[in-house]
Amino acid sequence: MKIQVTQSCPFEFAPLETIATRHPDAYVARISADFANSGELFGCLKVVLRLPDYFGMNWDALDECLGDLTWISARDVVLAHEGVPQSMDVKELQMYLRVLADAVRWWERRKNREHTLSVVFPRADEFKVRGLLGPAGDLNK
Repeated sequence: MKIQVTQSCPFEFAPLETIATRHPDAYVARISADFANSGELFGCLKVVLRLPDYFGMNWDALDECLGDLTWISARDVVLAHEGVPQSMDVKELQMYLRVLADAVRWWERRKNREHTLSVVFPRADEFKVRGLLGPAGDLNK
């Protein structure tokens, strides 16, 4: 099976059932698509990623934590999304995708990486995710 990851979009789009095969030793955090706002998303991420107590439940804190991951013993960390949250505000969803894209790229650039970070969405959501990210894949920061 070919997994699509392009330079403009650092995410994988694949069936979630295949994650265990592609990332056999990874810490896999399954993320629901049932969020109405960023507060609910932060709450979920705090639990599934076992974020430290100092996690500030905001975008900057999420960015900082995704660039650390020292509390997770597995080298490979996978954020497996069950879908794109349909009820979240578009601006919040774009911010979330930007933080994820920045974190994936940050880990890719590190030499002697302690971790790898993969972000997976179902193939059915690829068009929506790419549309939210825009043609540059980074929301043109």
